[in-house]
Amino acid sequence: LSAVGISELIFLPNSFHPEWIDNVLVSSLNGRSIFRIKFSDTNYDKVLYIEKIFIGERIRDMKYIDDLNLILLFLENSGSLGVLKLSN
Repeated sequence: LSAVGISELIFLPNSFHPEWIDNVLVSSLNGRSIFRIKFSDTNYDKVLYIEKIFIGERIRDMKYIDDLNLILLFLENSGSLGVLKLSN
């Protein structure tokens, strides 16, 4: 992830989604994507895989909203607000 232009990093709670346990989200300015990084456990010392989720726009910021169990994306070019919510 050295050249993606990291803008935000979120350690997701394991309650976010059953398939996203021990996951971290990294948003990218240059890559116009979110990278979901799956770790072996909460020690975060072994990466199991990295998934690139293409958004198509520079992501300025991300915030996890615990009460709604969703992630807000603040997009730079359009000034839009994106919502990432997974269904169970």
